[in-house]
Amino acid sequence: MSGRISWPALAMLVAALVFLIGPFVVIFVAGFSADETLAFPPQNYGLRWVLYLFTVEAFQRSFVTSLVVGAGSTAAALALGVPVAYAMSRFDFRGKEAVKTLLTLPLIVPGIIVGLALLQLMVLAYALPVTASLLVGHTTLLVPYAVRVVGSSLANLRTDIDDAAVTLGATRLQAFFKVVLPNIRGGVAAAAVLAFITS
Repeated sequence: MSGRISWPALAMLVAALVFLIGPFVVIFVAGFSADETLAFPPQNYGLRWVLYLFTVEAFQRSFVTSLVVGAGSTAAALALGVPVAYAMSRFDFRGKEAVKTLLTLPLIVPGIIVGLALLQLMVLAYALPVTASLLVGHTTLLVPYAVRVVGSSLANLRTDIDDAAVTLGATRLQAFFKVVLPNIRGGVAAAAVLAFITS
């Protein structure tokens, strides 16, 4: 079996990409129209509609809310996910498989269903602020990503590094912050980027 892709498979791949990405390309190109109305393809090009977008107050508010929720939920997901990933990779405890299953559930259930359930529970039932509810909801969805990505980095880091640091007089906490965390910072950064984009 050769590693080459057949022409029908390649044609299906290109058709799927055009179907999925095509509308975004049309909207993006039409946004650079200098005409009175948006049209594709534009007759004249300019930044008129792009600059106008940033003067719309509703867009400004939603953009700031999106940045706040994204940054806050990413930080919270890392604060919760990194210790969980460390505990799951370094220690054996009762219920470890149950925790793994529990962390997989938000990845299996579609985000729209989780979002609707959280909206009904937090905003409608308990009348919590929308931004706080969004932070909790996004953090719930992002923790599994943080645990998986950081856990992969920890799986590639030898466990005897921690033990050597403890043997030389460091506490477990010092060993984590001074030895383990610097060695997995790439995984933590990747988890942060993935979490922010997902949020």
